[in-house]
Amino acid sequence: MRGARRWPVVMLGALLVSCASSPPTQFYTLEPVQPRERTLHVSSSPIQIAPVHIPAVLERQEIVTERGSNELILSNRHRWGAPLGEMARRTLTQDLLQRLQGNEVVLPEQPAPANTREIVVDILRLQSDAAGRVVLQGSWSLLPPGADTPSLTRTFSLAEQASATGYADQVQAMSRMLGQLADEIVSAVAR
Repeated sequence: MRGARRWPVVMLGALLVSCASSPPTQFYTLEPVQPRERTLHVSSSPIQIAPVHIPAVLERQEIVTERGSNELILSNRHRWGAPLGEMARRTLTQDLLQRLQGNEVVLPEQPAPANTREIVVDILRLQSDAAGRVVLQGSWSLLPPGADTPSLTRTFSLAEQASATGYADQVQAMSRMLGQLADEIVSAVAR
């Protein structure tokens, strides 16, 4: 009987030792990047990034990587520090602030003046594959003040080979591609 009672205690001890040796969870965030060139003035009408739409398969805490056709890997150890759509919105806003004058960009939660144009971003893909190639695909639309119909719509497809296959390098590549998207938005809106 004594041996039977010790068995659960031994199992609990082994479980605690195995949990203590597992690698720590790492959290990642998207960061703004410096512009290719600063645009001094776009127009007197400010712009605001609307909530960025992300596919449900990517809008999760775990970082998603493509393994192959129709197969995804969800990392238990490598996670986003916040919801991906919200991080993408804030990063794009910060990227725009670096490219435009401060009064031309309305912050995400700031009440927008009546003449504010809205930029709606739909991301279809923002992930890497097993070889470290990172892809950002989707579209963005510019809505005039108070309108539901876009005055301008553009698709984008950006890809970059991360400098290494680690998650940190892949997230940095994602940040750079969002910076490129901000460059494209500023260029198109400035015309």
